[in-house]
Amino acid sequence: MVNVKVPLVQEIQYSAFAFCKNLQTSSMSYCTSIDRYAFFNILDCGNLTFGGVQFLGDHAFEKCGTMYIVFSSTATVSIFTSNTFAQCKQLISITYPLSKITQIQENVFYNCNLLTKFIDNGGGTPNYFENCLSIGSSAFLFCYALRSIRLGKCNYIGKSAFANCSNLSLLYLYTSSVCTLGSSVFYGTPFSVSTYHGKFGSIYVPASLVSEYKAAPNWSEYSDRIVGM
Repeated sequence: MVNVKVPLVQEIQYSAFAFCKNLQTSSMSYCTSIDRYAFFNILDCGNLTFGGVQFLGDHAFEKCGTMYIVFSSTATVSIFTSNTFAQCKQLISITYPLSKITQIQENVFYNCNLLTKFIDNGGGTPNYFENCLSIGSSAFLFCYALRSIRLGKCNYIGKSAFANCSNLSLLYLYTSSVCTLGSSVFYGTPFSVSTYHGKFGSIYVPASLVSEYKAAPNWSEYSDRIVGM
């Protein structure tokens, strides 16, 4: 069992804590840089708390056994790079100033089975990526517990981005034009008529765009779920 409280550390280098066992707590309030694979495959990890992070490498938390990750409201990272939090199967929530995120790349939250909430410590609405422009392929694939997501300016959602999110029943799109949708994005979710047999969900879009969304490529598959707001 290891408790780590090193507030003055500013940089966590490549694979610094990879494969550690029983890292119970980690508080790094002055940390501004987390390199690739920094917390990779940590078993039985406690809560992780960081300061105003300016750099976050891909795969940084992949397979990390933590339940909660908290970043300071002063964090400035705008892109969640590929596989950053992939396969964190115990992860329940991430706290971050969500309005700063402009891109979520492929596989970022892949197989985060228990992930339910993105807490906005910038004062915004939970689970609302207001300024995210694109979501990569398989970004939320197998996020079984995720129930809702809000997207403000998103113009692209990649293949299988939300596939098999079996509890995702509410999607809000506050876009000014129709968002480009890849294939099988909502396979196995409450939005899918052909692959889901439970209670159906709703996709909310601006009222002025309802007809365009219902006719758009790949969106038309979910036309019965699209509702104006």
